[in-house]
Amino acid sequence: MPTRTRKRLPSTKELGPIAQRVIEANKFLSDYPLPRLLNRRRWTKKQWKRHKESWAELDQEKREKQRQHA
Repeated sequence: MPTRTRKRLPSTKELGPIAQRVIEANKFLSDYPLPRLLNRRRWTKKQWKRHKESWAELDQEKREKQRQHA
């Protein structure tokens, strides 16, 4: 039994408005890439660790403030 082939869309005009905007955004990003710190896809383990630690500190500070006000 042969597998079905997927119908390919001939152009972006047949795509929905959201898909078109995604394509435009990706084109823009390929022309003007984000700085490394804003582009989380390219973060190293060390950068992720620092990010998580700093957020943990902020959460802890928020909790302490809530305790003081309560």
